[in-house]
Amino acid sequence: MSFHIKPYFLVRIAIAGVAVMFFAITPVFNIRQADAAIPQTINYQSRLLTPGGLAVTSTTAIQLSFYLHPTNGAPGDAPAQAGPLVWKEVYDQGSGACSMITPDAKGYFFLKLGSCTPFPAYLDFSEVMYVGVKIGADAEASPRVQLSSHPYALNAYRLNGFEATSTATANQLLALDSNLNFNIATGTFTGAGLFINGTSTLQQVTFSVATGTSLNLTQYLAIGAIRLDAIGTNNQTSGAYLVGVFDEFTNSNATTVQAALFDLDTAITTVSSTLYAMDLQQVTDNGNTTTNRIQFAGATSVGDIIPGAHDTYTLGNSDLRWSELWSGIVHVGTSTWDLAQADNGAFTIGQNGGSEILRILTNGAVGINNTNPQYDLEVAGVIRAWGQLVMGRSNLLPMIGVEPGAMLFRSLDSTAHIWDGTQWDQIITFDDLDFGWNLIGNTGTDPNINFLGTIDTQPLVFRTDNLERMRLDEVGRLGLGTSAPSSLLHLQGGLSDHALLTIDSDDGSGAGNDAGIIINSDNINGSDNPYIVFLNNGVYSTKLSGGIDNFSIWMPTSTSEFQIASGFTTKLFMNGLGNFGFFTETPAYRVDVVGDARVSAQLMIGQYAVNPALGNQAGAMIYNTTDLVPYYWDGTQWVAFATGTLAELDTLQTVTDRGASTTNPIIFAGGTSTASLEVTGELSINGIRLSASGTNPLVSGAYLVGTFDEFANFNATTVQAALKAIDAMLTFGSASTSVFVGLTASAYDGAFNYGGKVGYQAANDICLNEYPGSHFCRTDEIIATIAAVDISTLFAATTYGWIAEGPPGYTANSNDCAGYTSNSNTSLGAFWAYDPNGGGMGWLNNCQVTRKISCCR
Repeated sequence: MSFHIKPYFLVRIAIAGVAVMFFAITPVFNIRQADAAIPQTINYQSRLLTPGGLAVTSTTAIQLSFYLHPTNGAPGDAPAQAGPLVWKEVYDQGSGACSMITPDAKGYFFLKLGSCTPFPAYLDFSEVMYVGVKIGADAEASPRVQLSSHPYALNAYRLNGFEATSTATANQLLALDSNLNFNIATGTFTGAGLFINGTSTLQQVTFSVATGTSLNLTQYLAIGAIRLDAIGTNNQTSGAYLVGVFDEFTNSNATTVQAALFDLDTAITTVSSTLYAMDLQQVTDNGNTTTNRIQFAGATSVGDIIPGAHDTYTLGNSDLRWSELWSGIVHVGTSTWDLAQADNGAFTIGQNGGSEILRILTNGAVGINNTNPQYDLEVAGVIRAWGQLVMGRSNLLPMIGVEPGAMLFRSLDSTAHIWDGTQWDQIITFDDLDFGWNLIGNTGTDPNINFLGTIDTQPLVFRTDNLERMRLDEVGRLGLGTSAPSSLLHLQGGLSDHALLTIDSDDGSGAGNDAGIIINSDNINGSDNPYIVFLNNGVYSTKLSGGIDNFSIWMPTSTSEFQIASGFTTKLFMNGLGNFGFFTETPAYRVDVVGDARVSAQLMIGQYAVNPALGNQAGAMIYNTTDLVPYYWDGTQWVAFATGTLAELDTLQTVTDRGASTTNPIIFAGGTSTASLEVTGELSINGIRLSASGTNPLVSGAYLVGTFDEFANFNATTVQAALKAIDAMLTFGSASTSVFVGLTASAYDGAFNYGGKVGYQAANDICLNEYPGSHFCRTDEIIATIAAVDISTLFAATTYGWIAEGPPGYTANSNDCAGYTSNSNTSLGAFWAYDPNGGGMGWLNNCQVTRKISCCR
């Protein structure tokens, strides 16, 4: 087979640096498989040039590779028949490799591919392949070039112009098909003869001819010693006659010829012949069968039917039975002989008259004189055993027996048992009484092997009057009055008796021994404390639990009640709210005493930095930690205890902090007030009155009356001047008297929204709703609180809260979350980190964060 390609490559080679060169490949493939003397190499010619076009004459390494794919695979792969790299030859003077190439003066060099690394046997050039070239340490040249056929190599696909085919076709060579057969579909096979030879037994040769045609033999057809000759003229045998067996008869008639041919077609050897005599065994070995009866010579057969492994033999049916006496049915060999019913029905053995003696069902059940056995072996009649009859053995008894009368030998303790329909009863003889437990006592017992109990997963039951009274179940739980104990000791009462446990130490001796219940817990993990649980009709009621240094009474729900009584009178009562009542079952407060209460030491009352808006009821007392004054609620307002000098300590600040008000004028001493005054109604200063009922935008919804009410027309300048004076003197002074009162219950992001309002207005309304009279805190109010109030208590339970910082402060986008209308993470808002030890500090965070709101009053 020859191929010719002439590709050109652009590759890169490193010679004293990196250079680009062109080279040409002109290989001619001359691969022939017919003659080993023909060279098994490929001529290869190429030229190496530098990028400047100069010839490369120095010794150079080169590798040529054949691939089954234009891109897959690499020069470093190991060649394999599956590819992609199927062969390579390396010229680098390496171990087992070829010598490097040395081009001539013009850069040409010549190689014989396959001379150094022979082509493997699997490389028959029957697939598309690609050539890869690698120069020195450079990468393989790209792209690879596909091999193409040389013009003269096309003749290798034909033989003198004829192509090969697996079916008979004109002007083509006939080859074996996929089944290794000749397929003469059309035409006539013409030749000197057809010879079939081999070392194995030829089982069958079939010549198929069309209906009404003949099988023409020019000489003869020989099978063994029987030969069908072609020199006869009898049309019954296609003009041939038999020789060999019938070679004594020169003119055989049609009858003998037909008989011989019939036997030749079916059994081949039933014709008697001294040259090749075959018996029944040899006939069946050849794969022949018969539907006729097989007759044995004589009245009684003395021969054996010897079946092969796993052969099927039909011995007869209801109309055709064996009636002779057999000397034996012998199975030769080590394989299993299956004697069974072919249609998966029952296998039966009966008498000559047809009565059935034995039946084997498809599930393996065997019945003797029983056509429907329900067990593995069921006998209708008497079983007599001359030897031992061994009953079933089991280490443990089954949960139930098959039916009454079933017997089983328990190997665990070597005892026999019989099933009475309800339970297993041990079979005990007088000689075996030592297996039992003596009712009048036992001696020489070993607690490891002698005991009263069970050795399987069954409970131990104690009865009186044939009624179960006590049960010890299979896991060790003891039940008195119950057959299903749920704990290690379970007492169950009923109609006849209460479920009472009596512990009595009175034995009449007067020794005075204690009686009690000891509940012990190891308390290894600190939580498994001893306890007593009370249930009411199966529902959890109360749990008494004791730890190392504590005792607890647990109620199942938040509405459970607890009481201590004596003489049917409640002395102490706790309701579901946690209120304790002494001599009352309806406590309205945490401690509610009906009668006198005495405190021999100090009585602590509630402490508040700011008095609550409302009291509980008249008589309630608190202690204000800001002004250090106790107060009581008179039903309308908080009233300070005026004892000693405490009343004299009241200032305008402390009075207003308590929520007190006055209808008298408030006069500031001196010239200019540095404090601020917050007014909920009208403010009157020397005849100048600021009313909250006006709508003038210059005074934020209020208007001036009094001094200016004589003037029907007053200009903005005079109003602004008056407002400025009020602003400086009273309302918007540099110092603020408002202090921090607490955080809101809920947290909000930077977009405040409440009651249809947004921003600062929403924050003010939220504070006003939770702390009456309060508003959204500013930074200066928090600082004023730190300066004037005991923050160790006020800030103790406070963490973080939004505050009003005002315009941009620390950074450009610190804008109180755009007036607390934005929850964007690009805006910043101020919050205060409260610290009871120093007051804390202000911080910034993005407006997506949710925090509570700081409220001041």
